[in-house]
Amino acid sequence: MSKFKNVLIASNEKLKEDRANLLLEDAKNEQSALITDLRGELNSLKRQQSVLADLGPETTLDLKPGKGFNAKEWVRQMHQLCISIEEKSFELNLAEHFMFEWFTDSEEPTPISKF
Repeated sequence: MSKFKNVLIASNEKLKEDRANLLLEDAKNEQSALITDLRGELNSLKRQQSVLADLGPETTLDLKPGKGFNAKEWVRQMHQLCISIEEKSFELNLAEHFMFEWFTDSEEPTPISKF
């Protein structure tokens, strides 16, 4: 039997299943991409925090933590980065939970790890 004829006589359920599988794959790929993006953003924030936390002297002869150190500005920036890291971690955790809940065949619910 020709492929064309098979398509014409395919059951409604088979067509629905094929379409559902394509949609599932598309949505799962997008959720994976979101998780990858969030991990990258979180790593970037952590790198920024690491740079900001490096208060070592600029030279071995210098005892100051860099010229023009502004404690108030440093605290503000570090505080903001800590908030941003927590928010991004929370967002990533939710995205991973959503991935498990909606795109795996497991019947067992997974707890959200950071609540």
